[in-house]
Amino acid sequence: MWERRYALGSGSFAFLLGILGARTLMTEDPWTSLLMTNLIFGYGSGLVARSSVRPELCLTCFMLATGPSFVAVGSKLIASDPSMLMIYLAEMLILTTANLAAFEITSYGYKSVLLQLLTKRDLATLAEQDALTGLPNRLQLRTKFGLTAQRAEDTGEFIAIHCLDLDRFKAVNDIYGHPTGDALLRAVSERLLRTLREGDIAARLGGDEFVIMQANIRSPYDKVELAERVIHVLGAPYHIAGHEIDIGVSIGIALYPRDGQDLDQIIAHADSALYIAKRERSGRPVIWKDQQGSGKAAKAA
Repeated sequence: MWERRYALGSGSFAFLLGILGARTLMTEDPWTSLLMTNLIFGYGSGLVARSSVRPELCLTCFMLATGPSFVAVGSKLIASDPSMLMIYLAEMLILTTANLAAFEITSYGYKSVLLQLLTKRDLATLAEQDALTGLPNRLQLRTKFGLTAQRAEDTGEFIAIHCLDLDRFKAVNDIYGHPTGDALLRAVSERLLRTLREGDIAARLGGDEFVIMQANIRSPYDKVELAERVIHVLGAPYHIAGHEIDIGVSIGIALYPRDGQDLDQIIAHADSALYIAKRERSGRPVIWKDQQGSGKAAKAA
């Protein structure tokens, strides 16, 4: 609404200035005409500096302000006294220069602002994105968790936080080298994205540590079903750089709001469950259960 009002007001002012300029330029006083031409030139300069980020509005207003003046000066050139020809030519030159400059400066200003906005967006994206895998990092996970937690409070649903740690990943780095290890992490990320439902988030916290935020949990079996599916998918062999690589994944799970009120607390509980999963090496996810403050993790049934 405000954008429309601004455009209407700017266009109306430019049109009225154009009519006034045309009437002034039709007078017989060449110096008054030249003064009006410079006034329009000054208006155009301010308009370009102020509104070049809106190129369509800027150039439309500029044409409304200068168009009638072009017509007026053109008609004076045709019927002018030879002694006044140079003054009218000067007016036409000023108007022509103003229009050409307006188009050029508006284009440059718009492209510059657009480039700055795109750069700012890209930097913001990089700040919330893992550089190796392209997955969200902890910062973006925290933002998305906050939004999802608000919706969960309204619906009474749970959010499951799955902490994942790849089994035998260190051996892959030691045997095949870090480039192969990095390629493996990217392959794991791709499999995770294909496995998750819409609305679930996979993030990489660093090294071979991943987190899945599973939203909209209505049944207690939903979190176990997803975790077992992830274990199955990530446990299939990988073919990287001519090598067949077999790894596994251990998963610990904690729930919001049952196991904590903030992301750090829930991740800490899921990490505790993950530690048990890695120690037992059962190939099953472990769910954190805080039973009367005992702080024990119980294996998923």
